[in-house]
Amino acid sequence: MNTRRIPALFLAFCVGLPNPVFALRTENAGAEENPGIARGIRAALIGGRRAADAEEVPAVEVLDPSAEALSRLDLKGVFWDFDETLWMGYPWDLEGDFLAELFGIDLAATGARDQMRRYLMEITGAGFDDAIRYANKRYGWFFREEITEAEYFRRFNEKLLRKIDADKLVGPDSLRPGAVELLHAFQKANPAVRQVIATGADAESRDHIGGLLGIRHFFERIHGGGKKAETVRKQLAAWGFEPHQAVLIGDGVPDVQAARKEGILAVGFAPTPEVREAFLKLPLDQRPHIIINGDFRATDEILRILLPRRPAAGAEEVPSFPKPEGVRDTLWDSVKEMDKLWLKGRHGDALGGLQGFRGSFGPLNPEEMFWIDYAEGRIGSDRAIRRGNSRELEQILARFEQLRDSPVLRRPERKLERLVFH
Repeated sequence: MNTRRIPALFLAFCVGLPNPVFALRTENAGAEENPGIARGIRAALIGGRRAADAEEVPAVEVLDPSAEALSRLDLKGVFWDFDETLWMGYPWDLEGDFLAELFGIDLAATGARDQMRRYLMEITGAGFDDAIRYANKRYGWFFREEITEAEYFRRFNEKLLRKIDADKLVGPDSLRPGAVELLHAFQKANPAVRQVIATGADAESRDHIGGLLGIRHFFERIHGGGKKAETVRKQLAAWGFEPHQAVLIGDGVPDVQAARKEGILAVGFAPTPEVREAFLKLPLDQRPHIIINGDFRATDEILRILLPRRPAAGAEEVPSFPKPEGVRDTLWDSVKEMDKLWLKGRHGDALGGLQGFRGSFGPLNPEEMFWIDYAEGRIGSDRAIRRGNSRELEQILARFEQLRDSPVLRRPERKLERLVFH
């Protein structure tokens, strides 16, 4: 049975609605003056709970559905954080031990290790220079020897790779659940979504670890050393993409700051409730647009938001649904243009266009009226699902049930299923 495609706004109604390291890159001075905005992120990594299991929270939360970054999203590129977003095996205490050695701190002293862990929490996502300046200013810690960023990472990476080998920190169980499936879905989209890593860690080591994890082939490039806003800006220019064509997925407040600074969609990943709480404590205009809780196993829901109705690469091109009998060519072509706007998430523009058709095309016959009503219902339902507005969705569905009784659909030869399947 071949499926013929009507404009996507209608098709979804016909088949049913979807269910709703240094790794503080402070992109503004506020984080350095108030490190509390970053605190809580790394606490979760030192023994937290899975966010979606610890309390009744959805796997995916859309916090800012009206944001232009979401309403105009036409995804072509993804920036991924690495440590704790994709890879769960990073040994934080190893970094603490190495820093203590450089700073001359005795971690056996009372409270010293807790203080080091707090520092690591506060500098999550940082570039090297920012992290060291923060240690100087907040804790009065200074390196006992001159050391460059390159030398720091060379020495630390030697320790890190030995630790990874000894403790087997790289393997199937050290990848975030659902991550491979999501990476693969982006790669197989049509057209393929281009993906890069943007990490505060050393690029060379994460390139190596990505290979050991079996995910390196998903990424065009590994960007290291923090400065994520600059990374986003330069990579977008290299790709030739606009801000509304990219997202950044990361577990740190600085990840969200970088994304918002560059105008791309900020997707906060919250592996634990503590991380989610840190995101929600941010000012409204600094929060992630979307939060993914716990892991990436809600792949279908994530894709529904980030890649609505995009067929997989290699999928057979479905023929356009033929113009229904009784609908004027000009009106049908215009409705399909509104469909394109809807697919790009431009709900307001699509709805406005459809509403304008009622006047611009003069008197509408029942068939034409049905398709315009149908289109408005589909757009409205998608918007309601994205906003989590159940009352609005119920009202739209009730209206759609009335459309099922339309004279257009009551004709035996025009049953709803026949509009889709031939």
